[in-house]
Amino acid sequence: MTGITTESIIELEVAIGSRLPDDVRSMYGLSNGYKGPTDCQLLYRADADSGIVSMNRLKEEAWFPKQFPSLVLVGDNGCGSLIGFDWATGKAILWNPADGDMIQESRDSVTEIWDYVINLYETISRQD
Repeated sequence: MTGITTESIIELEVAIGSRLPDDVRSMYGLSNGYKGPTDCQLLYRADADSGIVSMNRLKEEAWFPKQFPSLVLVGDNGCGSLIGFDWATGKAILWNPADGDMIQESRDSVTEIWDYVINLYETISRQD
C-alpha cells in the first residue's frame, strides 16, 4: 500500500478542521490507512468521503462531549472505541462514545495507542 502526498494530508486536515499529529501524518505518508487485528481501522483512509472526515463530523453532534473540543479522531479499535489525539492535553486517547467523557486509555502518541490496541488483541488471542 502506498502513502498519500503532503498536499493530500494538508487537504485532509482542512476537511477535518484540525492538524493531525506528526505520527499520524507520517503513517499517511507511508500508507493510506492502517489496519490492525481483525481488520480494525487503526487509521482511517484519507479519501474524500472516508471515515476520518465523517468521524470528525461527530464533533458537531449535540451528544458529543464538550470536554473534547480539540480532539481529532483518526481511527478505531474495531469494538466501538475511537482513537484520537486531544490537542488540549497533548495526549492520544482510546475513547468509547458510550462512555461519555471517560477515556479508556491515554498515551503520549497515537502510535502508542495503536501499539496498545494491537497488544491487547494479541493478549486475548493467546488466552484462547
